[in-house]
Amino acid sequence: MMACPRRPPLLLLVMGALLHPGRLPGQASDRVNIYRFILDVDVPEPPALVAMGLAPAHVLRASAPKPLAAAAGFAFDTGSAATKSLVLDVSPYFLVGGGTRSLASYRSMTLWGRARRVITKTILSLGAAWDPADPGSPRVALALRSTFHDPHDPIPPPGGLVEQVGEALEGAGETPADDEEDVAGRGVDLRPLYAAAQSEMRAKQGIQIAGGWGLAGRLGGARFAGDSLSDVRHTLWFTTQYTFGVRFDLLATAQLWNGFEDAHGRLGVALQRKTTAVDLTTELYFDTADHRLHPGAWIEGRVLPRVRAAASLSTETDPEGGPTRLRVRTLVRWYTAQGF
Repeated sequence: MMACPRRPPLLLLVMGALLHPGRLPGQASDRVNIYRFILDVDVPEPPALVAMGLAPAHVLRASAPKPLAAAAGFAFDTGSAATKSLVLDVSPYFLVGGGTRSLASYRSMTLWGRARRVITKTILSLGAAWDPADPGSPRVALALRSTFHDPHDPIPPPGGLVEQVGEALEGAGETPADDEEDVAGRGVDLRPLYAAAQSEMRAKQGIQIAGGWGLAGRLGGARFAGDSLSDVRHTLWFTTQYTFGVRFDLLATAQLWNGFEDAHGRLGVALQRKTTAVDLTTELYFDTADHRLHPGAWIEGRVLPRVRAAASLSTETDPEGGPTRLRVRTLVRWYTAQGF
């Protein structure tokens, strides 16, 4: 007579329910590290550079940020030397190790589920810039930026990139731990899956919505003290990005400088022409500081996996006052993504 299989002890069932809610022993795990699926596309401008008025563009992208990024930039203004800048962007959610999530909770369309996705796509940005005219008093900035709506996220669609990567790994006999962040070294060629997902997300029609706040000031004596910051300026911005298809995006941005006291604003639109090698963006914005329209253009391309370079040319009125200037900006940045 065939022996009946033994049932798991009640204690094991209880422990399994506590450690993995909604999953019983023998069931496939619903938990996964969401940072396995960060695509190497559409990197938004560093928020600290926006707060300091040194971002390569005035009409900003609304795409989701990368969980960790660093950038170095140069701004060449008419009649002055180059201003050098450094920026570090980090997601607080990433910093505390919050990447391992239940897919059901990440895909949830409840108010809490949506709010958690916004928290996941919120970054803290710290930056500093050195003006050759006053190298002993660098400008510093702190900024927060969130993406509120993101139809280009590859994780929510059931049967999409998450399941495809899981099936490819399972078919090769690989079973990474739930919290494993990078599965590229598992001996499975995942490049076609990520390349297809990047193309699909870039071409997916829909609107992305993002916003941010930043504080910038000049650091007296290159040190922090209770009264060390001068020329303090607050910046608020709201931006949208509508994708028509694989080739074109329409961007629109509203910015408010100096908070609500002695404020001036910028309102602009831009057309982004996308290719497999580079993105070319042409912009036009209105600045209430001089009541003029300002044109601009910038180009950005991937030079290495997880490394991009950009250059821009525009006219601008300094938020702190002064004449309209011609400005050239260059930017090189590194970021975390699943680059192949």
